[in-house]
Amino acid sequence: MAIRGVGIDSIEVGRILSFLKKAFSKQELDYASSRGNPASILAGMLAAKEAASKALGVSQLSFFKLEVRFAKDGTPQIWKGKKKLPVCVSLTHTATVASAIAVR
Repeated sequence: MAIRGVGIDSIEVGRILSFLKKAFSKQELDYASSRGNPASILAGMLAAKEAASKALGVSQLSFFKLEVRFAKDGTPQIWKGKKKLPVCVSLTHTATVASAIAVR
């Protein structure tokens, strides 16, 4: 399988509040609320969206239209509406920084 695109992004967890209303679906907010550190989870999701957008072609796909969902095994997935997008994502976070990489 040939790699067709790669994206990476990092975000400071403290910046996440400015993105709450415009960057996350209700499903994403509910998922993050159910976890131990919602701000870190949301920052990781935002980094994953941005990385996926870069891997898929930023000019064609804004990260605001993407949603992060998790498979039953916990693997993060990128969705646009009802369609799972063809990109593999890995994300990580600490209390202060979240990062993600996406490969298409």
